[in-house]
Amino acid sequence: MERHERLLAHIEKWQQKLRLADWDISLFDGEPGDSDAADVHYKVWSMKAEVAIAAAIPQEYEEAQVVHEMLELVMAPLHVLTNTLIDLFPAERREDFREQRNTARHQAIHRLASAFLGPHYESYNVIESH
Repeated sequence: MERHERLLAHIEKWQQKLRLADWDISLFDGEPGDSDAADVHYKVWSMKAEVAIAAAIPQEYEEAQVVHEMLELVMAPLHVLTNTLIDLFPAERREDFREQRNTARHQAIHRLASAFLGPHYESYNVIESH
């Protein structure tokens, strides 16, 4: 199976497992930006997303990276909502709140991915994409 087909199969598998079937998720045919290993761009309210996985990701860790990006989608509505709420705070406090939110979000993503994939996920240091 070619890389593109493998990645699509991983996306489809985890889209079902994570109950994201109502999302229109496609695979970006290129490298993620900003030297990331992977990235997901999404529009929460239209439920569209595009996942990019760097070609440098070893085949045995492609699924782990896909799971990480798909969990970003699970958390996306909360990310958008908290951005709106954070904007209500005084300007000098907003970055602190965003940093705390991002840390908590990534901790949750890592815990969930580890629960789904176990030692396989833990053995691979997923590169942060956001």
